[in-house]
Amino acid sequence: MDLPCMLFRQSVVLSFGSVPVTVEPAGVDPVIFEMALPSVLFKESVVLSFGSVPVTAEPAGVEVRTRERGSQQSNFRPFGSNVDKCKIFEKERKRLSRTSWAFAAELNDRDKERRKKAMTRAEEIQKLLDPILTKLRSKKTENGLRNEFYKAIERYDDNFIILYTDGSFKLNEGSGCSIAIPRRKQVICIRTESKSSTQAEYEGILRALEVILSPKWGSQDSVVICTDCLSCLDSIVSIKASKKEVLVRRIQDTLVKASKRLKTLRLLWVPGHVGIWDNEMADTGANYARRMQNKIDVMNYYKIESMMKLPKSLSVFTRHKITSTKGRKP
Repeated sequence: MDLPCMLFRQSVVLSFGSVPVTVEPAGVDPVIFEMALPSVLFKESVVLSFGSVPVTAEPAGVEVRTRERGSQQSNFRPFGSNVDKCKIFEKERKRLSRTSWAFAAELNDRDKERRKKAMTRAEEIQKLLDPILTKLRSKKTENGLRNEFYKAIERYDDNFIILYTDGSFKLNEGSGCSIAIPRRKQVICIRTESKSSTQAEYEGILRALEVILSPKWGSQDSVVICTDCLSCLDSIVSIKASKKEVLVRRIQDTLVKASKRLKTLRLLWVPGHVGIWDNEMADTGANYARRMQNKIDVMNYYKIESMMKLPKSLSVFTRHKITSTKGRKP
């Protein structure tokens, strides 16, 4: 049974079997709108109580029985008391029901397709992560972490270009990120609008991907991107990345694009603040980028030698015992 477009001037009680339902006026001025029951078709007996006058309405095409209460009488007959209209109504109801099910099935298929694509993309990204990460995680001491990382990085020959990224955030100073490229003796500093250190780390990874996608880098280049933010790597390679993590989604999309363009692309975790020279250089660049007065999101290129001459408050070289491997320190 359907009750389309019914406007009541006063409270109405509809009794469906043994279940009474009270329908109040729908916030409409009763002076303007009179009671209207357009094209209502009943499939079973219904008792409609309008004020003090109860009326029993039978299904369409059946004689209506009325009852008296006090001095008032009512002879009520539902609109559309034609059996053919009942059939038309039932046919339309079934059609709409089938349409709803078809739409729900289409949405379900779309959702399955979206999840399938997300799984495929996540699998592609997970292949970019260097598996040596599990060994690095098991090391507890600084020497153990540093030595294990050197072993991992030595597996990449001179054909690989290694980028070190880092981010820095301080409440009263702002945020920035940097990319250190030891082979090219460059440090790229970018001032950002990140609201946390984690966002700044994400920005560093994203900017590194944008650098290797620039025209200066060819399709035959092999690249390793190193970051000391382990939680960022875990989020990037995660299948269930949150929809709210827009920056993570951008990194994932850019990673897939870069992996198809470059010959080889790898992600590697580098232990932070354990005296690895190249990573400390990226850390210094991020601290410097945080204090720059330049415009936001502008890449500023510096030579590594100039980074080493920064004040002690910015440089990490005076706070850590720096160790380097053969061919890594310029």
